[in-house]
Amino acid sequence: MPVTPLFQTKYQRHSSSLFRFFFLLSVGCNIFLLAFFLFQWKEGLLWITIDPLPQTHRNQPISKDIESYLLSFLKRSDATLIEELNNTKLIANGYRAQELALALLRERGFQVEDPLRAVGAWPQLTTVYRYANKKKKIELFSMLSPQDISVVKQFIEESMLPLTAKTLIGRINPTHPSCVKQALFRTDEWYLFQQAFPYINKKFLLDVAKQLGPSVFQTIVTWKQNLTNPQEFGPKLLLLFAQHPSPLFAEILAARYRELLCYKSSDHILALLFRYLPEDSVYGKELSITLLDTQRKPHVWKMARTFLANTKKTAVPQTLQSLSNKLSPSVPSILPMKQKQRSQSYIVKKGDTLWSIAQRFQVNVRQLQALNHLHTDHLVCGQELKIPL
Repeated sequence: MPVTPLFQTKYQRHSSSLFRFFFLLSVGCNIFLLAFFLFQWKEGLLWITIDPLPQTHRNQPISKDIESYLLSFLKRSDATLIEELNNTKLIANGYRAQELALALLRERGFQVEDPLRAVGAWPQLTTVYRYANKKKKIELFSMLSPQDISVVKQFIEESMLPLTAKTLIGRINPTHPSCVKQALFRTDEWYLFQQAFPYINKKFLLDVAKQLGPSVFQTIVTWKQNLTNPQEFGPKLLLLFAQHPSPLFAEILAARYRELLCYKSSDHILALLFRYLPEDSVYGKELSITLLDTQRKPHVWKMARTFLANTKKTAVPQTLQSLSNKLSPSVPSILPMKQKQRSQSYIVKKGDTLWSIAQRFQVNVRQLQALNHLHTDHLVCGQELKIPL
């Protein structure tokens, strides 16, 4: 029978109570952390892996390296990669062969994200693998099912030129057939670019896009897509012009952002603009006249007077008329959809999606959503849609 001490010192009683306090505190913290991790894992917010796996239920082979597969897939042609979109075999690091083929097709400029979004699949790029001595990288998708990837394969096989707008602009040249331009005009990126410069002639806008180049074009499209405050778009374009000046870009800024140039732009941007504006530019002349009525510095007035003097000497009525036909805000050749948009009716049938309807009538999904005031991709059988002609 254990003997209970008749008394304890004050120090012993204090130390035992401290021990019980810290023991209970540590147990409580462990229970809290365990519950937190389980909740976060259930919600899909916490991934503690060196290389994040697209789906955790896959059996991850550990004997293969994904870099060797990357190097072997890089040697394959586009047609072979498209066929690999049917291959659901696990290859390395938990990824399927079709996912690696999809990532490489995206890197080569194929349009793989729009058909996924059209069916409600939102691809996420979570893993970046570097290969070839870390000089190149490839972004891999996650949370995509084989059914989602089969939609991309169907889109690529049914489309004449299933490339992104950025890739199509890089391929446009005088010897290319007009189908490249028509494929560009059907992309969502071109629709956003056109909305960034409303009332501008399509041919002139295409010349601007070619002169800017694919990278600058994609930058403008991304800004327009993520725009929250419309007033921030103009100043961004002026800064972009300072980095990538060109004659057509200067003329389109003088036509669409005259007030911003006169009252809020810097003297450096104005000097650069006058340097690149054609001497017979109608919009450069209007900009100069407006600048002379503003409270700008004397050297800005001097630039405007010099441009007006050169315009009077070199302006030819025939040249001015051709420019007016190219770009005229008073009589726009391309009006917004609500003002000038012929359409036809279509009744939604079973199995129809916005993407399938857009492919059937050779339009893009954004045009269908804007014309029919749709905020989601959900369609109902018997619903009447307006199809732009």
